[in-house]
Amino acid sequence: MASEVSAPKAHAAVSNARQARRRRLRWVAVALITTGIVVATSAALALCDQPIVVRGTVTRVDARDIGHASVIAVRTSEGQEWQFAVDDAVDMTPGHLREHMMFGELVTVTARPAAKGTELPIAVIITD
Repeated sequence: MASEVSAPKAHAAVSNARQARRRRLRWVAVALITTGIVVATSAALALCDQPIVVRGTVTRVDARDIGHASVIAVRTSEGQEWQFAVDDAVDMTPGHLREHMMFGELVTVTARPAAKGTELPIAVIITD
């Protein structure tokens, strides 16, 4: 009789252990799927946020005021024409940019992709 009573208890213990293992496996599966989604989303966003770097000659300068350009155009050595809106923080005056344009001196423009609602990439750094 003693063995009859212990058999259901042993079966219940095995059943509880299986259920606990299944719960842990579910949590691991959920964690792995969530991690995969986060990694995939981050990778996609990182690709969208890659800076644009262009080196070429200045072909157009529109001034906002004496100290700030609003839009510039740059032509690469391959002949590709790029237009950029210029961030207020860019430390190169329209006059200096026009000197580069007049003498055909190269500039390097680092820009971030166009934001929603804007047409042009935004130049954040312009260097000689």
